[in-house]
Amino acid sequence: MTLDVFLAALMVLDSTPPDGAGNPARREAFLRLGEFFEQTTRAGAEFDLKKTPNPVWNEIAARLDRSIAAFQTQPPDAPMTAWQLYNDGVVLTAGGWAVGLDIVPAPREFGWPEPAAQIEALADGLDMLLVTHRHHDHYDKGLVRALLKRGKPVVLPESLADQWPGFASLVPARNGQTLDLQGLGLTVRQGLHVWRDTMDELPLLYYEGVFPHGGTFLFIGDLDISQNLEKTPGRDVDVFFIPWRHPNRHFEPGHVEQTGQTVVAVRAAIERIQPRLLLYQHLAELEHVYDGFPASYDIALDLQAKIGRPSELLFWGEHIQISPR
Repeated sequence: MTLDVFLAALMVLDSTPPDGAGNPARREAFLRLGEFFEQTTRAGAEFDLKKTPNPVWNEIAARLDRSIAAFQTQPPDAPMTAWQLYNDGVVLTAGGWAVGLDIVPAPREFGWPEPAAQIEALADGLDMLLVTHRHHDHYDKGLVRALLKRGKPVVLPESLADQWPGFASLVPARNGQTLDLQGLGLTVRQGLHVWRDTMDELPLLYYEGVFPHGGTFLFIGDLDISQNLEKTPGRDVDVFFIPWRHPNRHFEPGHVEQTGQTVVAVRAAIERIQPRLLLYQHLAELEHVYDGFPASYDIALDLQAKIGRPSELLFWGEHIQISPR
């Protein structure tokens, strides 16, 4: 399989921007991307991700660079917009604000050069960063340090706060806390990480946010959506970010303890949150793919086809506007 297959799939995505409606051309492009990653980027394959320079990541990095430059020029009166960066990383822009959510500039395990220029560009463009938990695909210490040095707020679990002594803009967060960060309202809640049995095993916080202009979001990181999922009663949620994966062994197809289906769990979560738009996260994380896991676009595409609500998959570097109510 050649690099042209990868580039052709990206061209399809570029010519059919995301709209939440499940475009068939986008569906086929994502399936081709998943097949490409699984067949060509694992150990010993043509584009083994431990090869440097890596043409696959170089193309992705160029897309991310363009996206980072673009969100910084977003007009203040533009609708709230979600900019998808690598893995679970998202920038939400609204009313001149740029809020980062679990941003990781690049995967670290492949031995690639430090993405110093990208970190600096993100730290310059973001107004703040929210971190859900300590896993390195959600918590990038290089980016956290760059923001704190600029005096910009970084919100993260209290259990991580002692790693950053002396930074005044660090915001250690805890369950049940409400924050006002320069006009952005946040409600912080503790949740259960997917495939964990207790909350204390891996502390995770998730964030309900309200921009000064009224746009709202619920960002949950790797939360098990079948448990401990809440929002403020009576508050509308414009965009809800969920991980693609099966939330625990009781929903994993073929597991001896399976008792339900992920689509049922997602429908229940949607019923509870009532979002205007659902965005799937944690797709094709390259470290997981390299270790033999599927890219999993098919799981999110299956959910998109079945839930009957506006929802979307975004490739790294894409963005989607969330129209005002």
